[in-house]
Formats: sequence, structure tokens, C-alpha cells
Amino acid sequence: MRSAAPRPRLLLLLCSALAGIGGGTARGQDPDPQERAAVLRAMVILKIAPYLAPEPKPAPRAPAPTPPKAGEQAPGPTYRIGLCGHDDVSAAAAKHLPQKRVGDAAVATVAVTAASAAAPRGDEPRPYDLLYIAADTPHDVVARIVAAHANEPVPLVCEQRGFAARGGGVQLFVQDNTLRFEVNVDALKQQGVRASPQLLKLSKEAPK
Repeated sequence: MRSAAPRPRLLLLLCSALAGIGGGTARGQDPDPQERAAVLRAMVILKIAPYLAPEPKPAPRAPAPTPPKAGEQAPGPTYRIGLCGHDDVSAAAAKHLPQKRVGDAAVATVAVTAASAAAPRGDEPRPYDLLYIAADTPHDVVARIVAAHANEPVPLVCEQRGFAARGGGVQLFVQDNTLRFEVNVDALKQQGVRASPQLLKLSKEAPK
């Protein structure tokens, strides 16, 4: 399920999430710095998701939905975040993101193997709406994942150095003790994904 149009309030939340990665947290809590940094990255992935949407295409006329049975509620929309690889960020995302919201959709996380992410799917849609790739994924595997998604409207997010320059959609990076990101507009456009002007205002060029 794709997200609804971004709300202005989300841009403010995103700006808040892009705060310095040092320092303590609210209420005097002082979690492990590595864990806090991982949670911050997971939250930034969540906050940028509404600003990355598939380019609209004429949709075939769908059959009328089957009404729910008596006493049952119709299932709500779901935004699926794929997690490829195992690192602190994917662990934090799996722990903290489910049941949060992207637009009007509840978030679900999906564990994705590198082999599955790197395999072409043809006309079969991916089981996720955005894919996070662990930074320690081998470069050649990342390249295959990027190539496999080249014409699919699924944004790819990774913190690996040079990810955006090599065709990735969104690269996270740290600069001046602050978590930032670079948006590769051309790569996203080829995929059929539109990055909102609001998101592009916050995009910075990552170190090469």
C-alpha cells in the first residue's frame, strides 16, 4: 500500500529527527549511543517515506471490494518497509517502526534476503514499499539490488558510502555530527518514484 500525500507537519517532524546524533534524550534517559544512533536512522527512514511516492499512472478499473462479514472490520492500508541485511538500524527499525504511521497507513516491517532483493521480479510486485539495505552489505550485492530495482517504484535507502553516486535512491550519512541524507533524483525518476520538493530542500550532497 502506498502512502498518502505528505502532510506539512511531517516535514517539521523530519527536521526534528535530523538533529545532532550526540547528546542525551528526553527525561534524562541516556541509552547506549550506538543504539540511539540506530533508532534515529530508523526514524529518519520512517519520516522520509511519505515524501517518496510512485509517479501516478492510470490504474485499471478494480473490482468492487468484498464487504467485511458481520462483526469484522475491513483491513486498513499498510506501508511495508523491507529490511535487507542485519545491522543496528534494521534491528531498530524492526523493533520501533511497526504500527507507526506513513500517511494513513500502518507500518509493517518485512525481512528481505539479499538474494531476493537482487533478483528481478518481472511484473510481480515487491512485498515492500521501501527497502532499507544494511550498510555492511557487500558492494557487488548492493549493485545487483540497485539494478534489480532500476525500473520498479520502490525507493532504496542505504548508508553505504557512495550509495547515491552509484545509483541508489537515498543515502544516509553523518556530517558535522548530524545525520543527513542525499536524494538521487535521477535514480528515483528512473524507478518511477517522485521525491517531493519538501524532501529535496533537506537533501545534502554526501561525501564521495
